[in-house]
Formats: sequence, C-alpha cells, structure tokens
Amino acid sequence: MYKYRSNCIIVSVVILSFFCTVLEADASPTESLPDQNPWFDSLNVRYTGSWPFGRYSNGVACDSTRDLMFLASSGGVYILDISLPQDPVMVSDLIRTRWVVWELFYSDSDQRLYVADGYAGIEIWDIANASTPQKLGYYDTPGTADGIYVQGSYAYIANESSLRIIDVSDPAHPQEIASIDTAFYIENVHVAGNHAYVTANDGGLMVVDVSVPSNPQITGFCDSIDRARDVWASETLAYILDQDWDDSLIFHVVDVTDPYDPHEISRLDVGYLEWWELWDWCAIQISDNYAYLVSDSLHIIDISDPFSPHQVGAYGLFGTKIYVAGDYAYVSGGAIGFIVDISVPSNPQLTGSYELPFSIEDIFVLSPYAYLTDYFKGIRIFDITDPSSPSELGFCRIDNQTSAVTSDGNYAYFAYLRSIHDTVFLAVIDVSDPSNPQQVGECHTDSLAAGTYGLQIYGSYAYIAIRDYWINGVGGLWIVDISNPSAPQSVGFFYIPENDNSCFDVYVVHSIAFLTAGDLYVLDVSDPSHPVQIGYCYTPAEAHSIHVSGPYAYITDGNEGANVGLRVVNISDPSNPYEVGYCPTPNRPTRIYVSDNYAYIATVSGPRVYDITNPSNPYQIGYYNIGWIEGVSIAGSYIFTAAKDLGLQIFENLLLDVKEKHLVPIKSAEVTPTVFSGSLILPKDKSCRVFDISGRTIPPDKIKPGIYFIEIDGEIRQKVVKIR
Repeated sequence: MYKYRSNCIIVSVVILSFFCTVLEADASPTESLPDQNPWFDSLNVRYTGSWPFGRYSNGVACDSTRDLMFLASSGGVYILDISLPQDPVMVSDLIRTRWVVWELFYSDSDQRLYVADGYAGIEIWDIANASTPQKLGYYDTPGTADGIYVQGSYAYIANESSLRIIDVSDPAHPQEIASIDTAFYIENVHVAGNHAYVTANDGGLMVVDVSVPSNPQITGFCDSIDRARDVWASETLAYILDQDWDDSLIFHVVDVTDPYDPHEISRLDVGYLEWWELWDWCAIQISDNYAYLVSDSLHIIDISDPFSPHQVGAYGLFGTKIYVAGDYAYVSGGAIGFIVDISVPSNPQLTGSYELPFSIEDIFVLSPYAYLTDYFKGIRIFDITDPSSPSELGFCRIDNQTSAVTSDGNYAYFAYLRSIHDTVFLAVIDVSDPSNPQQVGECHTDSLAAGTYGLQIYGSYAYIAIRDYWINGVGGLWIVDISNPSAPQSVGFFYIPENDNSCFDVYVVHSIAFLTAGDLYVLDVSDPSHPVQIGYCYTPAEAHSIHVSGPYAYITDGNEGANVGLRVVNISDPSNPYEVGYCPTPNRPTRIYVSDNYAYIATVSGPRVYDITNPSNPYQIGYYNIGWIEGVSIAGSYIFTAAKDLGLQIFENLLLDVKEKHLVPIKSAEVTPTVFSGSLILPKDKSCRVFDISGRTIPPDKIKPGIYFIEIDGEIRQKVVKIR
C-alpha cells in the first residue's frame, strides 16, 4: 500500500502548530473488511455508507415460494415482489455491498442470499424478512470473487485462478477451509454430488473432487472447449456455455460419469455474437428437458436427447444471468431485469421487467438532501440525514444524457444532452416535495454541442459550461435567465476560442465567471447578455473542474499523463490570474469541491483530500481507493460522491473528527515531543492511552509512522507525529 510517506515531513511541520492544543478523538471502531482489503486502501478517509446501484446487473435468483426475485444492480441487490409477474414491485433496496455483484446464490432452506462481491469477497444475507434483510457475515477472498455455489455448509467460490471453499455453517464467521489453484482464470462453478464443475476459461471444463471439502482434488479436464464461461451439472452430465474464438456462442454437453475422463458428447452452435456481447456476458440454467441460455438473446435448447441438442425457441433480449422457476425465466440484463414466460418453450414471451439505475454522473448536496444525475435516466433525490444509510425519496425521469445538477432547495437545475451532437437543454425541476419532483420548465441552446459538464446557479441566472470536441466554435459558457422557473430564457453565450472549444466547468462569484476550457478564462458577466473576457491563465495540461474559495481558484488539471493534478490560481486580480501552487494527483482527476482548508477531488480511483492551508503548497492528506468517482460534494465532515456504476458512495474525512480546543500545556519532561522517532515515552505515574487518527486505541509499542493522540488521566493532552 502506497501511503504517500513523502508527505510525512510536511505533515510533521504542520502539526507543530498544534503543539499547544488539546484534541478530542472519536473512539468509535471502524468497519474492518474493506479498510483492511488492499483494494480499499485508504488514508484519513473512512467509508460511511452507500446506495451502490447501477447498470451492471450480474446476478438473479428467486424465492418462488414467497414470490420474490433478487436482482443485482452493480453493488446492490433489489428484492422484488413478483406475485404479479407483469408488474414487479420493489420490496427492499437494503442489500448494499461494497463492490460490484458478480453472482447470486439463494438457499431456500434457510432463506439466505450468498453474494459473490468481486474485490470485496463474499457476503451472506438473511432474507427471512424480505423488507429488512440483514447482513450476517462476509469473507474477504483474495483477488476477485466472480462466481458462487453453495451446497450444504460450504460455499464454493470461483476466485480468479483458484477455487476456494468456505465453511458457512456459522454465517457470522465464515472460514476458508481449502483452496486449489487452477492455472486458468475460472468464471463459474457448479456443484453436484461430490464434485465441483469449474469453467476454466481457456482450460475448458475442470472437474474437482470435493467429497472431502477440506482437501479438494482435480480429477479431470475436458479441453475441447475454447473459452468456458458458465456451467450447470448433474452427476452424469455437464452443460457448458462457451464463447469460442470465432465469436460464436457454443453449447456443449459433456459426459462426467467418469470424473477422471470427462468428454464431450455433443455441441450446438447457437449463433454468432457481436464483439460487445463477448465480454463474459452469458449464462446457463437447466430445467427439466431444456437448457436456458442468455447472452445476445434468450435461447431455449431441447436436451431430452443429450446427444442431439437443438434450439426450439428464442427471445431477443440482452442477458447476463438467468434463473428458471416454474413457467418463468428471470434474467438480469444490463440496466434491466426481465421476466419471460417460458410455459411454451417454442414461443417465449416477455411478461414483465424492472428498470435499474444506470450511471451516477454528478451530485449536489444541500442538506438534508442529495441530488444525483442518473445518466440516460433522470434526477434522483436522496435523504442523507443518516449518511450510513441514504434513502431514495424521489425520481424525475429525463431519458437523456444527464450530466450536471445543482439546486437552490426549491428547484433543481439539470443540464443534459438528448443525443451526441444535439442541443444542450436546461431542465428546471420543482423539488419542494422531494418525494415527487416535477419538471416545470426547460430551454435549450440554438447550436449543436457534444455535452455539458459544469452548472452553477448564481442569483437569477444559470451558468452552463458547454463542451465540444468536434464542432469548432460551439464550446463556451451559456447563460440562462431562471427568474421564472417555468419559462427559463437563454440570454447570453460566450464562445471559447477555436483551439480551446471544449468547455468543462464554471464557477461564478459576484459578476465574475471563472471558466475552465483547456485553460482558465475569466469573464465579466455583469451584463449576462454580453459576457466579456477580462483575464486568462494558462494551465499546462487541461483545466477541467473548478471551485473558487476566497482569492484562489482550485482547478483539476489534466486528463492523463504528465502535469495531471491540482492547481491553485491567485484570482485576487481577475484580470491577471496566476498560478501559485501545484500538487500532482496519482491519476486522472474529475470534479473538485473546496471546504474549509481541504480540497476534495474526485478521481478515477476514488476520492482524494488535499490540505490547502497553504495555497502555495497543497499536498495530499487523505484518500479512499474504490474506483471511478465522477462527482463530489461536501456536507460537514462527509464526502458525498457520484461513483458512476457504484451509485452514491459516502465517506468521512477523519481529519475533521478531531476538534481543537484551548491550550492545556503539559509540563513533564517524560512526555514525548510533538514530532518524534523511535519509541514513544509516556509518563509512568499517569493513566495513558494512545489513539490513532480514526479513534482506535493503539498499544504504545505497536505505533508505526503516523499521527496519534495521547490521553492522560482521561483527557486528550497532546497530538504527536511519529516520522520513523
């Protein structure tokens, strides 16, 4: 884990200024799993909660007795009432995992849902009460948990190039009892009797003896399969779905009567696949005398004669996983779940569907609400009173490329593009009743553009950054009069020069607009109908997002490569802005939000926190690795992020957990100085405890380089930094 130790000396110097300050730390424990998982590496930022739903629907299961459907949506699982298959209704959205769900397995006998959660391992949920599912436990597998099958007290996990066997008899404390390396990346696993059948990708079908779960043994391969993706098996036959090197979907039947000699007895070429359909999206399930396959379509194969399988029906839908129960096939498919009537296999018919979120692109927080743009869907409003469990209150549909949002409390303003190279629209949404947002007004640009990214409301005007990569002269600042929300009027436009016509973001203060468009442009907008450029500042990479605080503009600069980072520009004289500080970011930054002495930057690896106490010397002081974050907004110590495919992710800046109070000097030569190396020396005649930055108690002999707080006789008396 790279903790940016080069900043330690800088932090040490800053901490010296706190020597004469008493500090109090919250000693509440932190969540253990993700914060110890290298994928979720963090520094001074703690995960708080999420609404992790999005377009990747990679799992589906059912409880046919209770008419429940479990439908994965990126990092969450919806529980749906399917008593009326034509009209599924959400029962709960409280199954929220830490990463993208790759597979679901439901156990009817104990009403438990097992989730293969990618980088976060596996999770086990109690669904006895469908409206309030409870997380029972988890196990953090190394690598990525892609597939899962549960038999008896054991969960079998397809985990990159290994099969891992987890004892789940105590769901609160699952324990790995064995693993076996496969030499191939395995996609999925199915268990029948004493054997596990593993799709070993280029290695074909692998058969593993699990009669003794603690001692699995590979018994045989069937390598006549190009790229085995999914499998369903009995103790005599295995059915494999394969995407071969000729871009075709192939259905294989393999005789596994002798586990040491599995061999193919038949195959069926289901059809050619387009390239975009080949990215692991296919699944299989067997029911009675039929095999049900999903990929580019739902295919129904008659397997009554395993030596001569043949297709009898099909229905055009894109599917990733499938579950068959009774007369229905339940399919997860991208950003939608399908229910298909298969009572007549030769004529399957779509009965019902459930639409899922797509991608959260931007966020604006005005407590107690968060406003999110859902790409191609619309605007979603959340109650964030409890940051650990945000709840969706309302949704306003706009079926377009929604990209930027802001709000004044009574109205939300929403910039979007209907299609590529179309006019940009500004929609006005009445959010006075957040549970029932309604569009009340709209206007659009006169010329075509490629998108919009930045939006700000200032006074009676909306300022929208218009970007374009292909049509010269269109990018710039669009100004709209919103004094009448039901009839917004376009009043002005500033065209960015042709060489910089991709305008990304805007921030307005008084009558000055700061516009990022490759570089920084400063505009006088005192007359909104006639904005005039008054200043300019070159940025070495590509000025992207901007936030103004005091006499400084904080800019994320760059897309990829050199010069990517945070730039601080002095704007005290708007006609002569100039750069005063820079700090590189480890990867591409997107949006930025400044609050107090911190700049919060959304990046393609997660949120990052920069100390800007000294604008000429900003430095990274916190981060949380979780994946692509597109937008960021702050409320108190909480960091609210638009996490694209992982929905809404909420974190806490732990540096704000510590509250500074009046000086209480320590007059003891036995107390360690503020900055130290080596051993920590504490008063021998006092009751002492040491806390780290997250409030956890740390044994004095276990201290590593970092920031700590010393409690003496029940009172926090000193903040110290160990540098080595």
